Amino acid sequence: DSIVSLQLVSRIRAEGLPVAVRDLFQASTVAALAAVIDTRTPADDQQTAPRARVPFGGEAPVPFGGELPLLPTAHWLRELGGPIDRFNQSMLMITPGGLDEQTLARTLQAVVDHHDALRLRMDRNGGTWSLTIMPADAVDARGYLHRVDVAGMADGELRQRISAESDAAAARLGPDAGVMLQVVWFDAGPTTPGRLLAVVHHLAVDGVSWRVLLPDISAAWQAVTAGRQPELAPVGTSLRVWSHRLLGNAHERSRLAEIPWWTETLRHPNPTLASRGPDPRVDTAATRKSLTVSLPAVSTVPLLTTVPATFNARVDDVLLTGLATAVTAWRQRHGRGGDAPSLLVDLEGHGRQPVDDDIDLSRTVGWFTSIYPVRLDLTGIDPTEAHRGGPAAADALRRIRAQLRGVPDRGVGYGILRHLNAQTAPVLAGLAATARPEIQFNYLGRVDMLPAQDAAWDLAPEGDAVTSAFDPAMPVVYPIVIDAVTVAGADGPLFTATWTWAGALLDEPVVRELSDLWIEALRGLATLS
Repeated sequence: DSIVSLQLVSRIRAEGLPVAVRDLFQASTVAALAAVIDTRTPADDQQTAPRARVPFGGEAPVPFGGELPLLPTAHWLRELGGPIDRFNQSMLMITPGGLDEQTLARTLQAVVDHHDALRLRMDRNGGTWSLTIMPADAVDARGYLHRVDVAGMADGELRQRISAESDAAAARLGPDAGVMLQVVWFDAGPTTPGRLLAVVHHLAVDGVSWRVLLPDISAAWQAVTAGRQPELAPVGTSLRVWSHRLLGNAHERSRLAEIPWWTETLRHPNPTLASRGPDPRVDTAATRKSLTVSLPAVSTVPLLTTVPATFNARVDDVLLTGLATAVTAWRQRHGRGGDAPSLLVDLEGHGRQPVDDDIDLSRTVGWFTSIYPVRLDLTGIDPTEAHRGGPAAADALRRIRAQLRGVPDRGVGYGILRHLNAQTAPVLAGLAATARPEIQFNYLGRVDMLPAQDAAWDLAPEGDAVTSAFDPAMPVVYPIVIDAVTVAGADGPLFTATWTWAGALLDEPVVRELSDLWIEALRGLATLS
Protein backbone atom coordinates (compact mmCIF):
# COMPACT_ATOMS: atom_id res chain seq x y z
CA ASP A 1 0.00 0.00 0.00
CA SER A 2 0.99 3.68 -0.08
CA ILE A 3 2.34 3.60 3.49
CA VAL A 4 4.64 0.74 2.55
CA SER A 5 5.78 2.82 -0.45
CA LEU A 6 6.78 5.66 1.87
CA GLN A 7 8.80 3.30 4.02
CA LEU A 8 10.44 1.72 0.97
CA VAL A 9 11.57 5.10 -0.38
CA SER A 10 13.11 5.91 2.98
CA ARG A 11 15.01 2.61 3.06
CA ILE A 12 16.23 2.96 -0.54
CA ARG A 13 17.48 6.49 0.06
CA ALA A 14 19.23 5.32 3.24
CA GLU A 15 21.34 3.09 0.96
CA GLY A 16 22.44 6.17 -0.98
CA LEU A 17 20.31 5.54 -4.06
CA PRO A 18 18.61 8.56 -5.71
CA VAL A 19 14.89 7.76 -5.68
CA ALA A 20 11.83 9.96 -5.20
CA VAL A 21 8.36 8.98 -3.99
CA ARG A 22 6.88 9.56 -7.44
CA ASP A 23 9.28 6.97 -8.94
CA LEU A 24 7.63 4.15 -7.02
CA PHE A 25 4.21 5.04 -8.40
CA GLN A 26 5.43 5.54 -11.97
CA ALA A 27 7.59 2.41 -12.20
CA SER A 28 5.42 -0.69 -12.55
CA THR A 29 8.20 -3.22 -11.81
CA VAL A 30 11.38 -3.48 -9.78
CA ALA A 31 13.35 -3.58 -13.03
CA ALA A 32 11.76 -0.35 -14.21
CA LEU A 33 12.55 1.33 -10.89
CA ALA A 34 16.16 0.12 -11.08
CA ALA A 35 16.44 1.54 -14.59
CA VAL A 36 15.27 4.96 -13.39
CA ILE A 37 17.78 4.95 -10.53
CA ASP A 38 20.59 3.68 -12.74
CA THR A 39 20.23 6.55 -15.22
CA ARG A 40 20.37 9.22 -12.52
CA THR A 41 23.58 11.05 -11.81
CA PRO A 42 24.46 12.63 -8.47
CA ALA A 43 23.62 16.01 -9.98
CA ASP A 44 20.20 14.71 -10.95
CA ASP A 45 19.69 13.54 -7.40
CA GLN A 46 20.41 17.01 -6.08
CA GLN A 47 17.56 18.27 -8.22
CA THR A 48 15.05 15.54 -7.42
CA ALA A 49 15.96 14.58 -3.86
CA PRO A 50 13.63 15.81 -1.12
CA ARG A 51 15.11 18.63 0.89
CA ALA A 52 14.24 19.81 4.37
CA ARG A 53 14.56 23.53 3.58
CA VAL A 54 13.30 24.44 0.14
CA PRO A 55 12.24 27.81 -1.26
CA PHE A 56 8.52 28.43 -1.11
CA GLY A 57 6.81 30.67 -3.63
CA GLY A 58 10.06 32.38 -4.58
CA GLU A 59 10.69 33.44 -0.99
CA ALA A 60 13.67 32.70 1.20
CA PRO A 61 14.04 29.10 2.42
CA VAL A 62 11.64 28.16 5.21
CA PRO A 63 13.54 27.57 8.46
CA PHE A 64 13.02 24.57 10.69
CA GLY A 65 11.68 26.32 13.77
CA GLY A 66 9.14 29.02 14.47
CA GLU A 67 5.42 29.33 13.83
CA LEU A 68 3.87 27.14 11.14
CA PRO A 69 0.49 27.19 9.42
CA LEU A 70 -1.99 24.64 10.77
CA LEU A 71 -2.36 21.45 8.77
CA PRO A 72 -5.92 20.51 7.71
CA THR A 73 -6.26 17.97 10.52
CA ALA A 74 -5.42 20.60 13.13
CA HIS A 75 -8.16 22.82 11.68
CA TRP A 76 -10.53 19.84 11.85
CA LEU A 77 -9.68 19.38 15.53
CA ARG A 78 -10.13 23.10 16.23
CA GLU A 79 -13.61 23.10 14.65
CA LEU A 80 -14.56 20.03 16.65
CA GLY A 81 -14.54 22.05 19.86
CA GLY A 82 -14.34 20.66 23.36
CA PRO A 83 -11.23 19.71 25.34
CA ILE A 84 -8.33 18.21 23.39
CA ASP A 85 -5.41 18.25 25.84
CA ARG A 86 -5.50 14.46 26.38
CA PHE A 87 -6.05 13.57 22.70
CA ASN A 88 -3.14 11.22 21.97
CA GLN A 89 -1.67 8.12 20.42
CA SER A 90 0.59 5.80 22.36
CA MET A 91 2.89 2.79 22.07
CA LEU A 92 4.14 0.34 24.69
CA MET A 93 7.58 -1.13 24.03
CA ILE A 94 9.85 -3.71 25.64
CA THR A 95 12.98 -2.20 27.18
CA PRO A 96 16.27 -4.10 27.40
CA GLY A 97 17.47 -5.49 30.68
CA GLY A 98 20.07 -3.32 32.35
CA LEU A 99 18.62 -0.06 31.09
CA ASP A 100 19.32 2.92 33.33
CA GLU A 101 17.55 6.26 33.57
CA GLN A 102 20.48 8.33 32.31
CA THR A 103 20.86 6.23 29.15
CA LEU A 104 17.13 6.37 28.53
CA ALA A 105 17.05 10.16 28.98
CA ARG A 106 19.89 10.63 26.47
CA THR A 107 18.10 8.32 24.04
CA LEU A 108 14.89 10.30 24.29
CA GLN A 109 16.74 13.60 23.98
CA ALA A 110 18.22 12.51 20.65
CA VAL A 111 14.79 11.61 19.30
CA VAL A 112 13.12 14.80 20.56
CA ASP A 113 15.94 16.92 19.11
CA HIS A 114 15.60 15.18 15.73
CA HIS A 115 11.84 15.40 15.21
CA ASP A 116 10.29 18.87 15.18
CA ALA A 117 6.73 17.71 15.95
CA LEU A 118 7.78 16.54 19.41
CA ARG A 119 8.72 20.14 20.21
CA LEU A 120 5.46 21.78 19.13
CA ARG A 121 3.74 24.34 21.32
CA MET A 122 0.15 25.47 20.84
CA ASP A 123 -1.28 28.92 21.35
CA ARG A 124 -5.09 29.23 21.64
CA ASN A 125 -5.71 32.94 22.08
CA GLY A 126 -9.34 33.86 21.51
CA GLY A 127 -10.14 30.61 19.74
CA THR A 128 -7.46 31.17 17.08
CA TRP A 129 -4.94 28.36 17.12
CA SER A 130 -1.29 28.56 16.18
CA LEU A 131 1.59 26.11 16.47
CA THR A 132 5.26 26.88 17.02
CA ILE A 133 8.26 24.56 16.82
CA MET A 134 10.52 25.18 19.79
CA PRO A 135 14.32 25.00 19.29
CA ALA A 136 15.96 21.72 20.22
CA ASP A 137 17.97 23.30 23.00
CA ALA A 138 14.77 24.61 24.60
CA VAL A 139 13.42 21.16 25.43
CA ASP A 140 14.84 18.86 28.13
CA ALA A 141 13.58 15.34 27.54
CA ARG A 142 14.23 14.42 31.18
CA GLY A 143 11.14 16.43 32.08
CA TYR A 144 9.04 14.05 29.98
CA LEU A 145 10.37 10.88 31.63
CA HIS A 146 8.75 9.16 34.62
CA ARG A 147 10.10 6.00 36.22
CA VAL A 148 7.77 3.44 37.82
CA ASP A 149 9.13 0.47 39.81
CA VAL A 150 7.41 -2.75 38.65
CA ALA A 151 10.05 -5.25 39.77
CA GLY A 152 8.50 -8.60 40.67
CA MET A 153 4.96 -7.65 39.55
CA ALA A 154 2.73 -10.40 38.22
CA ASP A 155 1.15 -9.94 34.78
CA GLY A 156 -2.25 -8.86 36.09
CA GLU A 157 -0.77 -6.31 38.48
CA LEU A 158 1.53 -4.98 35.73
CA ARG A 159 -1.40 -4.49 33.39
CA GLN A 160 -3.32 -2.58 36.04
CA ARG A 161 -0.32 -0.36 36.67
CA ILE A 162 0.16 0.26 32.93
CA SER A 163 -3.48 1.26 32.60
CA ALA A 164 -3.32 3.67 35.53
CA GLU A 165 -0.03 5.21 34.40
CA SER A 166 -1.25 5.65 30.82
CA ASP A 167 -4.19 7.65 32.13
CA ALA A 168 -1.90 9.74 34.30
CA ALA A 169 0.49 10.32 31.39
CA ALA A 170 -2.35 11.55 29.17
CA ALA A 171 -3.38 13.95 31.94
CA ARG A 172 0.15 15.41 32.00
CA LEU A 173 0.07 16.35 28.31
CA GLY A 174 -0.16 20.11 27.84
CA PRO A 175 -0.01 21.35 24.25
CA ASP A 176 -0.26 24.99 25.36
CA ALA A 177 2.86 24.50 27.49
CA GLY A 178 4.67 22.62 24.73
CA VAL A 179 4.29 19.25 26.46
CA MET A 180 3.49 16.99 23.51
CA LEU A 181 5.17 13.89 24.91
CA GLN A 182 5.11 11.81 28.08
CA VAL A 183 7.24 8.71 28.60
CA VAL A 184 6.78 6.19 31.40
CA TRP A 185 9.54 3.67 32.10
CA PHE A 186 8.26 0.60 33.90
CA ASP A 187 11.53 -0.52 35.51
CA ALA A 188 11.47 -4.28 36.17
CA GLY A 189 14.90 -4.41 37.74
CA PRO A 190 18.57 -4.37 36.68
CA THR A 191 18.45 -7.56 34.59
CA THR A 192 14.79 -7.98 33.60
CA PRO A 193 13.30 -6.39 30.46
CA GLY A 194 10.88 -3.63 31.41
CA ARG A 195 8.35 -1.60 29.47
CA LEU A 196 8.38 1.89 27.98
CA LEU A 197 5.15 3.77 27.33
CA ALA A 198 5.30 6.71 24.92
CA VAL A 199 2.21 8.93 24.92
CA VAL A 200 2.24 11.64 22.24
CA HIS A 201 -0.40 14.29 21.61
CA HIS A 202 -2.18 13.56 18.35
CA LEU A 203 -1.20 16.97 16.94
CA ALA A 204 2.37 15.66 16.86
CA VAL A 205 1.97 12.08 15.65
CA ASP A 206 0.02 9.72 13.40
CA GLY A 207 0.17 6.04 12.50
CA VAL A 208 3.00 6.46 9.98
CA SER A 209 5.01 8.49 12.50
CA TRP A 210 5.30 5.52 14.84
CA ARG A 211 7.00 3.55 12.05
CA VAL A 212 9.66 6.27 12.19
CA LEU A 213 9.83 6.85 15.95
CA LEU A 214 10.16 3.25 17.15
CA PRO A 215 13.21 2.41 14.99
CA ASP A 216 14.74 5.79 15.87
CA ILE A 217 14.38 5.09 19.60
CA SER A 218 16.15 1.77 19.09
CA ALA A 219 18.90 3.33 16.95
CA ALA A 220 19.49 6.17 19.42
CA TRP A 221 19.71 3.72 22.34
CA GLN A 222 22.23 1.56 20.48
CA ALA A 223 24.40 4.61 19.82
CA VAL A 224 24.22 5.87 23.41
CA THR A 225 25.07 2.46 24.89
CA ALA A 226 28.02 2.22 22.49
CA GLY A 227 29.29 5.60 23.66
CA ARG A 228 28.53 7.32 20.34
CA GLN A 229 26.54 10.44 19.56
CA PRO A 230 23.25 9.31 17.98
CA GLU A 231 23.04 10.14 14.27
CA LEU A 232 19.51 9.34 13.14
CA ALA A 233 18.56 9.07 9.47
CA PRO A 234 17.76 12.52 8.07
CA VAL A 235 14.26 13.89 7.70
CA GLY A 236 13.42 14.63 4.07
CA THR A 237 10.88 17.44 4.20
CA SER A 238 10.36 19.23 7.48
CA LEU A 239 6.95 19.64 9.07
CA ARG A 240 7.14 23.40 8.65
CA VAL A 241 8.06 23.25 4.95
CA TRP A 242 5.13 20.88 4.33
CA SER A 243 2.67 23.16 6.11
CA HIS A 244 3.78 26.12 4.00
CA ARG A 245 3.57 24.08 0.81
CA LEU A 246 -0.01 23.07 1.58
CA LEU A 247 -0.98 26.67 2.23
CA GLY A 248 0.26 27.61 -1.21
CA ASN A 249 -1.20 24.51 -2.84
CA ALA A 250 -4.68 25.49 -1.63
CA HIS A 251 -4.71 28.32 -4.19
CA GLU A 252 -3.17 26.53 -7.16
CA ARG A 253 -5.28 26.09 -10.28
CA SER A 254 -4.90 22.31 -10.32
CA ARG A 255 -6.22 22.06 -6.76
CA LEU A 256 -9.11 24.43 -7.37
CA ALA A 257 -10.13 22.25 -10.32
CA GLU A 258 -11.19 19.60 -7.80
CA ILE A 259 -14.06 21.71 -6.44
CA PRO A 260 -16.73 20.30 -8.83
CA TRP A 261 -15.84 16.76 -7.71
CA TRP A 262 -16.21 17.53 -4.02
CA THR A 263 -19.40 19.58 -4.44
CA GLU A 264 -21.00 16.77 -6.46
CA THR A 265 -19.96 14.21 -3.84
CA LEU A 266 -21.65 16.24 -1.09
CA ARG A 267 -24.62 17.49 -3.09
CA HIS A 268 -27.14 14.86 -1.97
CA PRO A 269 -28.20 14.21 1.66
CA ASN A 270 -27.17 10.93 3.22
CA PRO A 271 -29.97 8.60 4.48
CA THR A 272 -29.48 8.23 8.21
CA LEU A 273 -28.62 5.17 10.26
CA ALA A 274 -28.68 6.86 13.66
CA SER A 275 -31.73 8.16 15.48
CA ARG A 276 -30.37 11.72 15.28
CA GLY A 277 -27.21 13.66 14.57
CA PRO A 278 -24.42 13.91 17.16
CA ASP A 279 -24.95 16.51 19.88
CA PRO A 280 -21.56 17.74 21.19
CA ARG A 281 -23.10 18.48 24.59
CA VAL A 282 -24.05 14.87 25.29
CA ASP A 283 -22.40 12.66 22.65
CA THR A 284 -18.82 12.58 23.86
CA ALA A 285 -15.93 10.13 23.91
CA ALA A 286 -17.13 8.89 27.30
CA THR A 287 -20.29 7.49 25.65
CA ARG A 288 -18.43 5.52 22.98
CA LYS A 289 -18.83 1.75 22.74
CA SER A 290 -16.85 -0.67 20.61
CA LEU A 291 -17.12 -4.04 18.92
CA THR A 292 -14.34 -5.99 17.16
CA VAL A 293 -14.99 -8.38 14.29
CA SER A 294 -12.53 -10.43 12.25
CA LEU A 295 -12.09 -12.77 9.32
CA PRO A 296 -10.02 -15.97 9.44
CA ALA A 297 -6.93 -16.34 7.27
CA VAL A 298 -8.83 -18.45 4.73
CA SER A 299 -10.91 -15.39 3.83
CA THR A 300 -8.31 -12.72 4.64
CA VAL A 301 -5.69 -14.04 2.22
CA PRO A 302 -7.81 -13.75 -0.96
CA LEU A 303 -9.11 -10.34 0.14
CA LEU A 304 -5.50 -9.13 0.36
CA THR A 305 -4.09 -10.86 -2.71
CA THR A 306 -6.04 -12.69 -5.38
CA VAL A 307 -9.25 -10.65 -5.31
CA PRO A 308 -7.50 -7.26 -5.72
CA ALA A 309 -5.21 -8.78 -8.38
CA THR A 310 -8.13 -10.25 -10.33
CA PHE A 311 -9.99 -6.94 -10.44
CA ASN A 312 -6.96 -4.60 -10.59
CA ALA A 313 -8.18 -3.18 -7.30
CA ARG A 314 -6.75 -2.10 -3.97
CA VAL A 315 -7.58 -3.80 -0.68
CA ASP A 316 -9.63 -0.82 0.48
CA ASP A 317 -11.68 -1.06 -2.75
CA VAL A 318 -12.73 -4.55 -1.66
CA LEU A 319 -13.42 -3.55 1.95
CA LEU A 320 -15.53 -0.55 0.95
CA THR A 321 -17.48 -2.62 -1.58
CA GLY A 322 -18.43 -4.94 1.25
CA LEU A 323 -19.38 -1.99 3.46
CA ALA A 324 -21.55 -0.41 0.77
CA THR A 325 -23.44 -3.64 0.11
CA ALA A 326 -23.87 -4.26 3.85
CA VAL A 327 -25.33 -0.83 4.62
CA THR A 328 -27.54 -0.88 1.51
CA ALA A 329 -28.86 -4.33 2.47
CA TRP A 330 -29.55 -3.11 6.02
CA ARG A 331 -31.45 -0.09 4.72
CA GLN A 332 -33.61 -2.27 2.47
CA ARG A 333 -34.25 -4.70 5.30
CA HIS A 334 -35.41 -1.93 7.64
CA GLY A 335 -36.95 0.49 5.15
CA ARG A 336 -34.36 3.19 5.86
CA GLY A 337 -33.46 4.92 2.60
CA GLY A 338 -33.42 1.74 0.54
CA ASP A 339 -34.49 3.72 -2.52
CA ALA A 340 -31.21 5.68 -2.37
CA PRO A 341 -28.52 3.02 -2.86
CA SER A 342 -25.52 5.22 -2.19
CA LEU A 343 -23.49 5.56 0.97
CA LEU A 344 -21.56 8.69 1.92
CA VAL A 345 -18.47 7.76 3.94
CA ASP A 346 -15.57 9.83 5.24
CA LEU A 347 -12.31 8.03 4.52
CA GLU A 348 -9.12 8.51 6.47
CA GLY A 349 -5.81 8.41 4.62
CA HIS A 350 -2.19 9.00 5.58
CA GLY A 351 -2.25 12.39 3.81
CA ARG A 352 1.41 12.23 2.77
CA GLN A 353 0.94 12.41 -0.99
CA PRO A 354 3.64 14.80 -2.29
CA VAL A 355 2.18 18.00 -3.73
CA ASP A 356 5.57 18.69 -5.38
CA ASP A 357 8.31 16.45 -6.76
CA ASP A 358 10.84 17.41 -4.10
CA ILE A 359 8.64 16.44 -1.17
CA ASP A 360 9.57 13.40 0.94
CA LEU A 361 7.54 12.81 4.11
CA SER A 362 8.59 9.20 4.62
CA ARG A 363 10.56 10.15 7.77
CA THR A 364 8.66 13.22 8.92
CA VAL A 365 6.84 12.92 12.24
CA GLY A 366 3.52 14.74 12.64
CA TRP A 367 -0.24 14.46 12.17
CA PHE A 368 -0.68 14.40 8.40
CA THR A 369 -3.93 12.43 8.22
CA SER A 370 -6.37 13.36 5.48
CA ILE A 371 -10.13 13.02 5.91
CA TYR A 372 -12.30 13.17 2.80
CA PRO A 373 -15.80 12.11 1.68
CA VAL A 374 -16.62 9.50 -0.95
CA ARG A 375 -20.00 8.45 -2.26
CA LEU A 376 -20.30 4.70 -2.85
CA ASP A 377 -23.13 4.19 -5.33
CA LEU A 378 -24.59 0.73 -6.00
CA THR A 379 -27.50 1.80 -8.21
CA GLY A 380 -28.81 -1.19 -10.13
CA ILE A 381 -27.01 -3.81 -8.01
CA ASP A 382 -28.98 -6.06 -5.67
CA PRO A 383 -27.08 -6.03 -2.35
CA THR A 384 -28.61 -9.35 -1.32
CA GLU A 385 -27.18 -11.00 -4.42
CA ALA A 386 -23.85 -9.24 -3.93
CA HIS A 387 -23.60 -10.74 -0.44
CA ARG A 388 -23.55 -14.19 -1.97
CA GLY A 389 -20.56 -13.50 -4.18
CA GLY A 390 -20.71 -14.28 -7.86
CA PRO A 391 -21.59 -11.84 -10.68
CA ALA A 392 -23.40 -9.29 -8.49
CA ALA A 393 -20.45 -9.02 -6.09
CA ALA A 394 -18.04 -8.70 -9.02
CA ASP A 395 -20.18 -5.93 -10.54
CA ALA A 396 -20.29 -4.14 -7.19
CA LEU A 397 -16.50 -4.31 -6.82
CA ARG A 398 -15.93 -2.97 -10.33
CA ARG A 399 -18.36 -0.13 -9.66
CA ILE A 400 -16.82 0.89 -6.33
CA ARG A 401 -13.29 0.53 -7.67
CA ALA A 402 -14.09 2.93 -10.52
CA GLN A 403 -15.67 5.44 -8.15
CA LEU A 404 -12.69 5.40 -5.80
CA ARG A 405 -10.25 5.74 -8.72
CA GLY A 406 -12.03 8.94 -9.61
CA VAL A 407 -11.23 10.60 -6.28
CA PRO A 408 -8.71 13.37 -7.06
CA ASP A 409 -5.21 12.89 -5.64
CA ARG A 410 -6.32 10.14 -3.23
CA GLY A 411 -8.45 12.71 -1.36
CA VAL A 412 -5.67 14.89 0.06
CA GLY A 413 -7.08 17.99 -1.68
CA TYR A 414 -10.38 17.97 0.20
CA GLY A 415 -8.87 18.98 3.53
CA ILE A 416 -6.66 21.54 1.80
CA LEU A 417 -9.63 23.21 0.12
CA ARG A 418 -11.91 22.73 3.13
CA HIS A 419 -9.55 24.37 5.62
CA LEU A 420 -6.74 26.32 3.93
CA ASN A 421 -8.53 28.38 1.26
CA ALA A 422 -10.78 31.16 2.58
CA GLN A 423 -12.94 31.14 -0.57
CA THR A 424 -13.58 27.39 -0.87
CA ALA A 425 -13.74 26.54 2.86
CA PRO A 426 -17.25 27.91 3.58
CA VAL A 427 -18.69 26.28 0.45
CA LEU A 428 -17.46 22.81 1.41
CA ALA A 429 -18.31 23.34 5.07
CA GLY A 430 -21.91 24.15 4.19
CA LEU A 431 -22.29 21.12 1.94
CA ALA A 432 -20.71 18.80 4.53
CA ALA A 433 -23.08 20.08 7.21
CA THR A 434 -26.05 19.07 5.04
CA ALA A 435 -24.77 15.74 3.74
CA ARG A 436 -23.27 14.58 7.09
CA PRO A 437 -21.40 11.29 6.56
CA GLU A 438 -22.32 8.98 9.44
CA ILE A 439 -19.45 6.54 9.01
CA GLN A 440 -15.74 7.19 9.07
CA PHE A 441 -13.61 4.36 7.68
CA ASN A 442 -9.87 3.85 8.10
CA TYR A 443 -7.90 0.88 6.78
CA LEU A 444 -4.42 0.87 8.32
CA GLY A 445 -3.10 -1.77 5.96
CA ARG A 446 -0.99 -4.71 7.01
CA VAL A 447 0.82 -3.92 10.24
CA ASP A 448 4.12 -5.71 10.76
CA MET A 449 4.87 -4.11 14.14
CA LEU A 450 3.55 -6.95 16.29
CA PRO A 451 3.92 -7.69 20.00
CA ALA A 452 6.93 -9.79 20.93
CA GLN A 453 7.98 -11.45 24.16
CA ASP A 454 11.62 -10.57 24.70
CA ALA A 455 13.02 -8.37 21.90
CA ALA A 456 14.19 -4.92 23.03
CA TRP A 457 12.15 -2.04 21.58
CA ASP A 458 9.57 -4.31 19.98
CA LEU A 459 5.93 -3.76 20.90
CA ALA A 460 5.01 -5.18 24.29
CA PRO A 461 2.24 -7.78 24.65
CA GLU A 462 0.50 -5.68 27.33
CA GLY A 463 -0.30 -2.90 24.85
CA ASP A 464 -4.03 -3.56 25.17
CA ALA A 465 -3.84 -2.31 28.77
CA VAL A 466 -3.08 1.24 27.61
CA THR A 467 -6.11 3.52 27.87
CA SER A 468 -7.19 7.15 27.50
CA ALA A 469 -6.62 8.12 23.87
CA PHE A 470 -9.39 10.73 24.16
CA ASP A 471 -10.49 13.33 26.62
CA PRO A 472 -13.80 11.93 27.92
CA ALA A 473 -15.56 15.21 27.06
CA MET A 474 -14.37 15.35 23.43
CA PRO A 475 -17.40 15.52 21.11
CA VAL A 476 -18.26 12.58 18.90
CA VAL A 477 -18.12 13.46 15.18
CA TYR A 478 -19.51 10.29 13.58
CA PRO A 479 -22.14 7.87 14.87
CA ILE A 480 -19.87 5.04 13.63
CA VAL A 481 -16.08 4.85 13.20
CA ILE A 482 -14.52 1.74 11.65
CA ASP A 483 -10.79 1.10 12.10
CA ALA A 484 -9.58 -1.92 10.16
CA VAL A 485 -6.16 -3.58 10.05
CA THR A 486 -4.50 -6.81 8.96
CA VAL A 487 -2.13 -8.46 11.45
CA ALA A 488 -0.18 -11.70 11.53
CA GLY A 489 -1.92 -14.66 13.12
CA ALA A 490 -0.89 -18.21 13.96
CA ASP A 491 -2.57 -19.50 10.78
CA GLY A 492 -1.76 -16.53 8.52
CA PRO A 493 -2.87 -12.92 8.17
CA LEU A 494 -5.97 -11.93 10.11
CA PHE A 495 -8.26 -9.09 9.11
CA THR A 496 -9.69 -7.28 12.13
CA ALA A 497 -11.99 -4.28 12.36
CA THR A 498 -13.17 -2.32 15.39
CA TRP A 499 -16.55 -0.61 15.17
CA THR A 500 -16.85 2.30 17.59
CA TRP A 501 -20.16 4.07 17.98
CA ALA A 502 -21.91 6.68 20.09
CA GLY A 503 -24.03 4.77 22.58
CA ALA A 504 -26.89 7.27 22.59
CA LEU A 505 -27.16 7.37 18.79
CA LEU A 506 -27.18 3.67 17.93
CA ASP A 507 -28.22 0.54 19.77
CA GLU A 508 -25.70 -2.28 19.97
CA PRO A 509 -27.94 -4.74 18.05
CA VAL A 510 -27.96 -2.34 15.08
CA VAL A 511 -24.18 -2.12 15.04
CA ARG A 512 -23.84 -5.89 15.40
CA GLU A 513 -26.22 -6.44 12.50
CA LEU A 514 -24.33 -3.99 10.30
CA SER A 515 -20.96 -5.52 11.17
CA ASP A 516 -22.29 -9.05 10.57
CA LEU A 517 -23.62 -8.00 7.17
CA TRP A 518 -20.24 -6.52 6.32
CA ILE A 519 -18.38 -9.69 7.29
CA GLU A 520 -20.83 -11.74 5.21
CA ALA A 521 -20.25 -9.44 2.24
CA LEU A 522 -16.46 -9.78 2.59
CA ARG A 523 -16.76 -13.55 2.71
CA GLY A 524 -18.73 -13.39 -0.52
CA LEU A 525 -16.13 -11.16 -2.14
CA ALA A 526 -13.36 -13.54 -1.03
CA THR A 527 -14.89 -16.26 -3.22
CA LEU A 528 -14.31 -14.20 -6.38
CA SER A 529 -10.62 -15.12 -6.63
